[in-house]
Amino acid sequence: MTKDFNRPKAIAIASHKGGTHKTTMAINVAAKLAQAGNRVLLVDLDDQTNAMDHLLQRMPDELTKPPKTMTHILASSEEERAAVTAKAITKTPWPNLYLIGADTNTSSEAARIQSRSFMAYAELGKALANIKSTSDDPEGFDVVIFDCPPNLDILTTGAIHYSTHVIIPLLSGSKYALDGMFSMLSHIRAVSKVNSGTKCLGCVISGWLDNRKAHTRVYRDVRDVASSFEIDLPLLKHKIPLAASVEVATSEGKTIFDVTSEQEPINIEYSLLCGSISRELGLKHKVTTKGFK
Repeated sequence: MTKDFNRPKAIAIASHKGGTHKTTMAINVAAKLAQAGNRVLLVDLDDQTNAMDHLLQRMPDELTKPPKTMTHILASSEEERAAVTAKAITKTPWPNLYLIGADTNTSSEAARIQSRSFMAYAELGKALANIKSTSDDPEGFDVVIFDCPPNLDILTTGAIHYSTHVIIPLLSGSKYALDGMFSMLSHIRAVSKVNSGTKCLGCVISGWLDNRKAHTRVYRDVRDVASSFEIDLPLLKHKIPLAASVEVATSEGKTIFDVTSEQEPINIEYSLLCGSISRELGLKHKVTTKGFK
């Protein structure tokens, strides 16, 4: 089975472990790609709803909770799905950046589907079949980004199956994160046997500190794990530094580019990361690191 290339490009940002800055990465990558002029849809698949809450934090109160979420899309019939999806796509305060949110029932709805479907992992793709690329529809999207739950459940599997690319965030200095990376690479390989259109872009190390021996050791171990899978991880060169500005952006409902200058390391590294992603996926990219107003 191969990808439906009438769909937009899609990136699953997935980790088997929590605390890897997965949601932070999904939000800031989505925001930077949108700033470059790409129409971006961020899909929150985690029923903690952190990505949705962050992106809608500065919206008027009546707009902080979308009328429909991923739960409603998954539960809808084929006849209802286009209308439900249209209601679930929500504008954010940033131009070109849209959202499909989750709610506390998203994982349970996915589990219900899994209990009655032999190929439940394919249901997410069916649920999002109405999402078109900009080449087919000016109101479509250039790229869909999934913020996956921190596990290997049916939603994560479905996102990997739907996506053209996968990124694994890895917390620097954490041995347990390495175990999670090994599990995720094994899972991606299994899914790719069913759908050969999925490519692992690799790991992006977050919380990086140059002067820590443990961080340097984990970086070396990541390369060794990748080598054991006989895969190339082109994004491994990007290391997102530890920065207090992450908490500032989270508390204010903003992105890294809103709260840091162009010269700050975390701004630079996220911009470089998004440049690599854009080149790999054929998306628009701005060299500037200037944030949103």
